Amino acid sequence: HAQRDAHMVAGVAAFCVVDGRTGRALYEADFGSTRRDDARHLRQFVIASSLDRLNERKWETHATYLKIIDTFDSDCFIHAYVTQGNIHFVLLTTKREEQNVKQFFESVHEATTKVRMCPFFYGDSDDHLGEIDWLATNASFDAKVRRCSRVLG
Repeated sequence: HAQRDAHMVAGVAAFCVVDGRTGRALYEADFGSTRRDDARHLRQFVIASSLDRLNERKWETHATYLKIIDTFDSDCFIHAYVTQGNIHFVLLTTKREEQNVKQFFESVHEATTKVRMCPFFYGDSDDHLGEIDWLATNASFDAKVRRCSRVLG
């Protein structure tokens, strides 16, 4: 059973942006060719289960790129990045190429910062809940993240 689950995740990358204050997902993307619903849910589960480890690791260093914070089935790696604004980037991949992952995170961080600096970003929301919908539905942000993902191979 574990072997079947590993093959559902292998060869793909899944990415998630999480608000560190609330734990809510702001944006999710799958970069793999697998579009099976059960594989997508497994990737989401693996990423969600790594968030506790991310919260532990972010206090151990001042670095934004936390490198590999967790593994799944010994061939899937969870990389993490934490911005100064407490936004968490989590990437699930089968590759250990940390320089490419770091470059991806830095590019997405820049794109996220540009989106969040937009004066229309929060809309009418006082509690910043508009951020959740805005990032998740912003086509230009999604396109930028997907362009950035090319460095992952």
